[in-house]
Amino acid sequence: MQFEPTPPHTNTDPRSGSAREFAALDRWLAGEPIRVPPQPDSERFTRWCRKHPRTTVLLGAVASILMGAATLGAVGYLTAAEELTRVDRARQNAEQQRLAAERIAEEQTHLAAARAREAQIASRNAEAQRAARAAAESRWRETEALRAQAERERLAAERQRVETLREARASLVRQLANDARHLLLTHPVQSLFLAGESLHARIEDGMAPDPSTEQIVRDALAAVGPSGLKGHQGPILQAVISPGGRWLATASADTTVRLWDMQAAKPARKASVLRGHRGAVTSLAMSPDGRWLASAGFDGQAILWRLTANNPAESPVTCRARSGRIHAAVVSPDSRWLVTAGGVPGARNSVAELWDLNAENPASCSVELRGHERPILAAAVSADGRRLATAGEDKTIRVWNLASRHPDAEQVVLRGHEGWIGSLAISPNGRWLASGSYDATVRLWPLEPVDSPEAPVVLRGHQGWVGTVAFSPNGHWLATGSFDQTIRLWEVRSEQRQQLPKVFTGHRGRIQAVAFTPNNRWLVSGSFDTTIRLWDLTAADPGRAPTVLRGHEGPVNTIGISGDGQWLVSGSGETFENRDNTARVWEIGVERVAGRARRTAAQLLSPDQRERILLDAVEANPSIQKRGELHGTRNLPRENPFRVAAEGRALKEHRPR
Repeated sequence: MQFEPTPPHTNTDPRSGSAREFAALDRWLAGEPIRVPPQPDSERFTRWCRKHPRTTVLLGAVASILMGAATLGAVGYLTAAEELTRVDRARQNAEQQRLAAERIAEEQTHLAAARAREAQIASRNAEAQRAARAAAESRWRETEALRAQAERERLAAERQRVETLREARASLVRQLANDARHLLLTHPVQSLFLAGESLHARIEDGMAPDPSTEQIVRDALAAVGPSGLKGHQGPILQAVISPGGRWLATASADTTVRLWDMQAAKPARKASVLRGHRGAVTSLAMSPDGRWLASAGFDGQAILWRLTANNPAESPVTCRARSGRIHAAVVSPDSRWLVTAGGVPGARNSVAELWDLNAENPASCSVELRGHERPILAAAVSADGRRLATAGEDKTIRVWNLASRHPDAEQVVLRGHEGWIGSLAISPNGRWLASGSYDATVRLWPLEPVDSPEAPVVLRGHQGWVGTVAFSPNGHWLATGSFDQTIRLWEVRSEQRQQLPKVFTGHRGRIQAVAFTPNNRWLVSGSFDTTIRLWDLTAADPGRAPTVLRGHEGPVNTIGISGDGQWLVSGSGETFENRDNTARVWEIGVERVAGRARRTAAQLLSPDQRERILLDAVEANPSIQKRGELHGTRNLPRENPFRVAAEGRALKEHRPR
């Protein structure tokens, strides 16, 4: 029996078994030939696998490996393809970059070549410029050498011209001073003008002022200048200047005190007359704080005048001393105490008294300092206000402690002088007390401590009564003035105070007063011979050529110096021949003297007169005529002696008609 293949029959019922088996059964029952259908490969493979499980597993593993390898190969292929693509793109980019770099390199090559050409051109230009600059510098050096030579020649010519002008100017200065000297006695006004201009020219040119010309100026001022501060009818016994320099007070034997306002345009025309004393006013003192002016005299009164009042003459405070007569009055440096001291010969009430200036009424109470047996002639207070020294006819000095509650209970008595003691001074540092006596000696007493067992230093040399003593502000010098007409200058700082002093001679009368300027440069002395002398302590020989201030006709009794050291005042008395009784104000500095001389001459001479005097002096000077011109002729003021040129033609053109 032959089996024919039958079409596949599909039985979808899972409970019916194999569809092909049922189909074959049906065909067999129908007598049809049964064809065995071909077995599917999958079934055969499945049955084979069941029969050969190990081989199947092995084949599965191999298949898995092959499938993985195929998969990896596919993936690797794709990756390689992608990498090839990326590499190709990179190659293309690199190629583009290479081409771009080649283009840039080519451009840079061209640019570098261009720059090289420019640098070569610039180098050639720079070389040309350096050559041009070198040539210019060479020409500049040549020009500069010529200019420097010309400048040297110009400076030499200028120095020669300046020297010529300086010589001409100096010659004229000497000519003016010489003319002034010859005209002093006969024509003091012209002498004052010429000497003032000569002195001013020296100062203006920086030359050292000529002392002889300054002396001519001062003598001419004394002859034609103001006659002084007049008004007193008796000798001026004391003159003091207020700390600020505004007030000048003078005390006189005519029982009055006069107060002059030095800030007024013309102080001599107006003075306040302070009346109240009934006897000679012998002492004046100003409080350092500027509140009080104290005056004291032989009437036994000390009167306090208020300088701060609109009218100091109104409402004075009168202090009646128990001594009966006051010879000395001082105010302590702290403006606390007014000290009055005196006495009447033969009486035993020679006391010093302290008046409290800070009290509501200073006259209401006083502190008596008793101990002296004869009249007290001098008093001095130390700079710190702690010590008061008094001395007088009993030949003793008493030192009182003003810092004590009972100064009268604390006194130290210094003995040694053999004559009356008329002058006292305490050094600025409070270390030394100097006393001048009728016994012609000066003694230096140590004050620190006041009861020191050290013996005083006796300064000998004077041949007459030592009437005045003064310490310099720096404490270096002690000046003593005597009736022997000499001044002696002792060096206090030296340990050897017995050395020979500097002796100043020249006065022809006893020395009435000595004082130092605040800058320690000048020692001022006033004498009975009616003159004041200025001794320059900075000179090599201070006593050789002092400046003499003339003008008083009576003895100079007192001297006061302003706080700034610019001016001084002197007060004079009278003799049987002359009744001066005036106060005079003097400039100390040479610049101020020259200025005053020019102002005074301008008041006494017209511009034309001054011009004519100058031209006559210029024409009379052959040195100026030879040189032909003067220094600074166009820029100086009209009254200057060097305003006009000295050339003959210019002189004629400028001569006043």
